[in-house]
Amino acid sequence: MMTKILHVAQREFIATAGTRAFILGILGTPLVIGLLLLLIPRMSIQDPPAISGSVAVIDPTGRVSDGLASYLEPARIERRRQEAYERLQESMPPALRTATGLAGRGGPVGREALGAVVGKVPTLDVVRLDPAAGIDGAKAALTAPDGGAAASRVALVVVHPDAVEKRPGADHFGSYDLFVRAKLDDRVIEEIDDGVREAIVGARVGSAGL
Repeated sequence: MMTKILHVAQREFIATAGTRAFILGILGTPLVIGLLLLLIPRMSIQDPPAISGSVAVIDPTGRVSDGLASYLEPARIERRRQEAYERLQESMPPALRTATGLAGRGGPVGREALGAVVGKVPTLDVVRLDPAAGIDGAKAALTAPDGGAAASRVALVVVHPDAVEKRPGADHFGSYDLFVRAKLDDRVIEEIDDGVREAIVGARVGSAGL
């Protein structure tokens, strides 16, 4: 009985694995990733300039701004992006990495692909605003026309007063609000968002004495 079951299972596997859809499903994803990594740098005729600007923070807790500033240091951003790119490389079959010239980021193609995939490292200065300052005025700088100091502001973070320590009798922590300049690179928004969340979590851990 067991022999018959194994024969049936073997026949079904061969019938399934031999189909075109199965083969494309197994090989298609890494192949597409490899082709994109190879073609994107060559299709980019002009690289956009690296983003440079300020991230304003209204932090009534006084415990989040420093953590965010540390998270957004250019060296730390570059290291995180390189690690993400290397994880992407590791997900590709070795033969495909070699065929596309992406076996390492040290080669010309590897450097071009790294820049195309993760983007240029932004320079983001954290500016601490007076917690008593009006949010509307701080948000207005995000729509300021080109020219002047206000035009360099790319984002505004408003930390809630109970983001680090709960209000008496409350079951949940407060959060934060993030406002960004129109058409800001999604990768930069993600960096800022991740940085705020990590800074708040770190402040909560420190407040708990852990």
